[in-house]
Parts: sequence; C-alpha cells; structure tokens
Amino acid sequence: MAFLILGVFGSAVAPVAKELELPASPDQLPHEVECTRYEPQPGSYQEMADLNGDGDMERILWYSRFGDNCNFASAVLVYSSLFYAQPLLQYNGPRMTSKIWSGYCLDVWGDAGKEVILTKTTFDSVWLEILCFGPTLDITDTITILAAVGQGLSSPGGWHSLHCAPLAGIDINGDGSRDLIYCRTAKPDSAFERAIIGYDLKNRAQIWSYSLGDQTNLNVFNMVSTSFGDTVFAFTVLSTGNRYVSSNGYNSQRAYALTIDRYGKPLWSHEVGGTFFYPACRVIDLDGDGQVEVLATNQSADTIRPKVTLQAYDLTTGLAKFSTEEIPASGGDVFVYGGTDGHPPSVFFTAYDTLIHSIHSFDGQLRRTASCDGVSALGVADLDRDGSPEVFAGLERSRLIVLNSKLDLIAFSVILDRDLPALVQRQPFSFQTFDNAIYGITLLERPMALVLWAKYKWLVVGVLGSSLILLALFRVQVRRLVLSAAGVPGLDRIDSLVLIVGRSGDLVYVNHHRLADRLLGRNHSAGRPLSETDISRHRSLCDLIARPLDKDFTPLSEQVEIGADGGSIRLAVAVYPRLDRSRKFDGKIVIVEDISHKIDWQRKVVLGEAAQRWMHKLKGSVATARIQLDNIREDSRLVDLAQNPLLRSYLETIEQNLQQTSQTAAKVLRFSSIGQPNRAPVDLNALVGEAIRSNTGALGESIIVVKKLQPDLPRVSLDGAQISEVLDNLLSNAIRAVKSGGTLTVTTQLATELHCSAEEEGVVLSVADTGAGISPSDLDRIFAPGFSRSGSTGIGLALVKEIVENHGGIVEVTSEPGVGSTFVVRLPLERDQHGA
Repeated sequence: MAFLILGVFGSAVAPVAKELELPASPDQLPHEVECTRYEPQPGSYQEMADLNGDGDMERILWYSRFGDNCNFASAVLVYSSLFYAQPLLQYNGPRMTSKIWSGYCLDVWGDAGKEVILTKTTFDSVWLEILCFGPTLDITDTITILAAVGQGLSSPGGWHSLHCAPLAGIDINGDGSRDLIYCRTAKPDSAFERAIIGYDLKNRAQIWSYSLGDQTNLNVFNMVSTSFGDTVFAFTVLSTGNRYVSSNGYNSQRAYALTIDRYGKPLWSHEVGGTFFYPACRVIDLDGDGQVEVLATNQSADTIRPKVTLQAYDLTTGLAKFSTEEIPASGGDVFVYGGTDGHPPSVFFTAYDTLIHSIHSFDGQLRRTASCDGVSALGVADLDRDGSPEVFAGLERSRLIVLNSKLDLIAFSVILDRDLPALVQRQPFSFQTFDNAIYGITLLERPMALVLWAKYKWLVVGVLGSSLILLALFRVQVRRLVLSAAGVPGLDRIDSLVLIVGRSGDLVYVNHHRLADRLLGRNHSAGRPLSETDISRHRSLCDLIARPLDKDFTPLSEQVEIGADGGSIRLAVAVYPRLDRSRKFDGKIVIVEDISHKIDWQRKVVLGEAAQRWMHKLKGSVATARIQLDNIREDSRLVDLAQNPLLRSYLETIEQNLQQTSQTAAKVLRFSSIGQPNRAPVDLNALVGEAIRSNTGALGESIIVVKKLQPDLPRVSLDGAQISEVLDNLLSNAIRAVKSGGTLTVTTQLATELHCSAEEEGVVLSVADTGAGISPSDLDRIFAPGFSRSGSTGIGLALVKEIVENHGGIVEVTSEPGVGSTFVVRLPLERDQHGA
C-alpha cells in the first residue's frame, strides 16, 4: 500500500510531497511493534486507569445482563493489570438490578488515584455512582447521586440513548471539599434538559446548571487554571442531530466552542460547525509564552465539499490567535504531545471523510509540517521512551502502523483477523477496539543488521546464486580447456562413450552418452575408481581396458560382446594413451561404440539381397503360370469352359492363388528391401491426417475415427515415407478389426518413457480399436513375419516393427478379447535442428 507524505522544510509553508511504500514484511523497518490482545467478557466494557495512585494501571470491566422482571444483573470487576485473568474484586453495589449505561475513570477527589464513575438507569431515573479505592484496591467509599429524572417515558425501555458523564472534580463553592461537574443529554429529546451540572457531593445538592443545545463529553472537556488563580472550563458542544432546541443562545443544529467559569457563568463562545459535526477541543500553550490557548476544530459552511481548520483562541478573551490552512475533511480529532517543558508541543490532527483519511502534524504556530494520506490515527505516545512522540494508526487488512513525529513509517504489524475500525486510545500504551478488546502496545528497536538483511536478503541470495552459477560455468569451461589441451576436444559431442581413466584407475571424465549408465551404472562420478562401477561385471571389457600398452603406447582396438537386457550387444572398443605435458604416461582414454545395429544391418542386407533374388524368380514363375492359365482359357481346341463349370471353378481357384502368391512375393520383396531411414524434419500430425484420408474409402459409415493429436508437437526427424507405411498398416489392421462397426482412436503426444533412457524425450503414436481383440496366446507372435489369423500375408506388422526399430524406436501392443487392441509406437525425439 502506498500513501502520501507531505512535509515542510525550513521556513517554507508549502508542503513537499513524498511517497511512502508499505514494505512486504515488517522486518524491513527499523522498529518492531508488539500488540497483546485482552478479550472482554461477552457483553462487557472495559477501561484502564491507576485507581490507587501506585503508578500501575488497573483494568476495570463492567457489564449489565438483562434478567427477569425487566431487571438487570450488573457488576464491576477490577483486575490488577492487563495480564491477570482473575479479578481482585467484584462490585455489585446497592443498585445491582440497574442497567450500567457507561463507565468512566476520573480523579474526582484530587488524590493520587482515580475513581470509577458508573452511569446507571432505572425506569425513569439516571444515577451516577462513584467508587473510591484505597491503596490495596479495596473500595473505601461509594457515593450515589440522582443525576436526572426522565419525563414522558412510556416503558421501562423508554431510553433510546443516554449520555450522562462526569467531566471534572473541583471545589466549586469554596467549602474545601470536592464537587462534581457532569453533563447530561438523552433521547427522547424531551426527557430532560441538556446541560452541564455543578453538584455538591458533600451536601448532595445541585449548585448550578448551564443549559446547552446538545451534548459535550469528557474527551472535549478541559479544566485549566488561569494566571489569575481561577479555574476555567473550555470545551466544545457536539451537534449530534437532535431535534431543534435553543437554550442560552445555543442551537442544537450547530456546534460550538466555549468557556465557562467554575460558577457556571459563560465567558465566550464561537460557532464552529453545523449538524453532525463533532468538534475536538484541547487547551495547550502553543507558542511557549506561558499563556494557554483553546485549540478547536472548525468546519466550513460548504456541506458538499467540507473543509476543516484548527483554530487557536485566547483562553480568557476568545480572540483567534493562530489557524491552520483548510484541510478537506468532514471532521477529525486532535492529539497533543509535550508542551509542558517550555517548548512548543507537537500537534497532530486526524482528518476523516467518507473517502479520505489523513494525519497532519503542526508546529507551535499551527503551520503544517507533514501530512499522511490514507490513514487515521489511533493515538500519540512516546512508545519507545526516547522523548519524541510516535503516532500509531490502523489500516485495512488488520494492520497497525507506527509513524515517527515526521510521519515516516517505522513499524507495522498484523494484529486482527479483520479490518481495524477507528480505534480509541485508552492510555499512553494501549488502545481499545469497537468490540471492547484492549491491546497493549510495545515498540522495540530492531538491530540494523536484521533490518538490512530483511531488506536485501533476496538481493544477496540472488548475487550469491548467480556467483555460484558463474563459478560452476567457469569450472566447466576450464575443464573443457583442460580436456582440449589433452587432445580430445568436444568429447560431449562424440556419438560414443568416452572414458578418461587416471594412472591409478580413477575416473577422470565420463561424457554424456546413453552407454554410460548402461555400462557404469548410475553412480559414475569423477574421482571414483573404475573398478567400483558396474563395468566390473563385464569381464571382457574390463580386461581390455586394464591391458597394458606397449612401450610405444600403441592404441588397442578390439570388438567385445557383453550381456545386456537379457541378450547381448557388440561393442567396438579403442584404448588410447593419455600423456601429460612432458609426454609421460598419465592414464588412458577409452572410446566405446555400440556396433550391434551395424552388424545386424549387415546381416539384414545380405539376407535381403538373397530374398530379393528369390522373390524375383518366384514372381517370374508366377507370371509364367498365369500366362499358361490364360492360354488354357482361350484355346478353342480344349474343352469349352462354358460347358464345363467344374473345370472353370478349378481354373479360377488357381488364378486366385497365383494372385495371392504374387501379392505375398511383393510384400516379402518390400520387407527385404527396407533401407536405412532417410531422415528429414516431418510434421507427424500431418502424416497421421494424410494416412486417415487415404483410408477413408475403407472406413464405412459404421466406423468412427477419433483424433487426439497434441497441437504443439515439434517437428521430428523421420523418414516420412516409411512412417506413412507404418500408419497405413496399423490403420488397415484396425479397420479390419472393426469392419462391422466401432471406433478407431489415433493419438500423438510427447513422452519420456523410451526404452533407451527414462530421461530421453520422445514421441508416442498409438492406434486403438474397439474390435474383437487378440488372444493372449497370439500376442507374442503378432509381429513375426508370416503370422496371421485373418488370412492376410502376415507381413504388415513385421514391416511396422522393422521400420520402427530402424528409427531407434519400439512398437508394443496391448489387447483384451472383446474390448479391442492398442498399438503404441515410441520413437526417439530427434528434433529439427532449425526448429519449427
């Protein structure tokens, strides 16, 4: 969250704007704020005060619960501090069935501690009950006075709202004992007169009453001694929207700032706002001249775009002395810190509106020094005890922030599971929420090293990570340079396994090749003895590598055959000497190549050439037989075929067998003449689409074809003609399997489950049908040349297997009788080098 800070530098009046960002973590700020929540009892209210004058705060809790016969069960609980869950005492009082409307803590008697004053009601009466506490927090005295009697109340629940609160304790009539100043107002508006009352506690009698248009309260009421040794009360009257009342020249639809003396006589008054304006009021010595001023908020007459100013009035004359510039707001509160040591105080004003909340600080002449938009203050206190005030405020998303006197953010914390309302400061180091929970607040300085680490740790981690990556790349490059200096550059690009073995038999280097895991096992890191790898299981290969070279370091070159995966593979192995800079023997360089496919291919070429000669002779014999068969049909000297249907049937059978023999010979000839794949970048999905279109005529209306082709499949280096032949054979078999109706599903996708390496990327092509399926006994022979259950040549699937394996792939089949079959072709992904 970002909010705006405005500041004044030097003697300039125009504030300078700067933006303040709330960091992602509170650890990045120079202070740490700790909040401890203390829950009230359900339906109760609480306050904090020093009741016995020992300097420690007690927690006071009171509640009223509705009972039978419209009575209440009321009580007051006193706890020795916020931290104790068990109360020191419980007080019910003489009017325990009355409802407690509110409670206050105020020094009435002028002793070291404060008294608890409860506002209680019965059907039509309002009572103030004063509880006095001794040094051990026991109740030493209670005083109950009748504060007001309501008129025209229709029922026991006739009070809509009630505000009857103590304001000050002072000797009004000069008899040497303390008297009480309290205010009262209520709804219904006609219940009793709104007024401030001076009450003689000693004689239980009202001394004077000063009528008001609306209410005042303890937060805006100030009692101050003048330079003449007299006492003056300065306060504001709030306009709470009551019905129109006019008394002593005060209109209930307007707000006022005024002073009266201790005898209830008015000194001066000023109208400061309209309806629903709650003006704040403080009495302070702004300019440090020893004379106090009354500081009150004033509201402009513009109700559409209201503005508020802080106005300072002379205490005795009411003349305006200082004023701030207008601040866009509909109301606000004033916090004052300091000013008791001869120095001007710090003044903070919280302005609020429906859309804008802001905090403003002012100097001794009400010139604005800083402003912060987007936040409203909860309170002002020297939280870190350094002599300078801090402002703490609530934000959305349950965050409490702390600002210094310049309104710079110094700490924040998440304290609630919901948004913070406009909270109330109860004591210098605590505040209270609208759900009546009290929070104790502590501000601690965070070590600068931790702040810097919280701010820049990800930068440090990034730099260290980048450094490690660069170091690793540097080591790889140095390694390559060393290997290049040894005469074997670019070893990772060689299509063979390369081993560099040190003089002591330790592995110095292994390039990235698929034979590495196959021969050495997974754990073949550099520095490990070669004899401790899986290569020790292949005795012939180990013996060749260990064989000493002659004095001229003549390389060794042999072929060895080793067992692997239930069969055997043939390897071509070359062993070269590794020489140091002085041309001395320093180990061996071993190059291993798998030549099994080359030998198999040579064998296939020889057999293929022989098969081609045989098939050509067979095709010639079949052609000769067909010619002779045509001669028999056309020779008139022989029996008329029309008159001899049996002979005609024999001749047709012979012709069909000759045709089938010719087709079989052609497929065998094709099978024996398959060459090595002529690879080129191919779009496999395009090949699938073309193969389906070429077989459309054989599908029929009862066969449904479903294509599941991966759209982002990369171009693959394949022999397009050969793979098309694989697709034609698989589709032909699938169509025959569902000739009476069914579904064919053709799928393409990327995969990493190839036979050569679980980490090698590949493509998968599958053709599935919902036909009759293949019996389990036939699955092992399905790819054998000549095997067929459908009367076909038995060459098609053998051709598929041959082409797929020539591409370095595998073909698999799964089938369930009565459900269908799926043929899966897996091919290594040799991408187009130019990309597509």
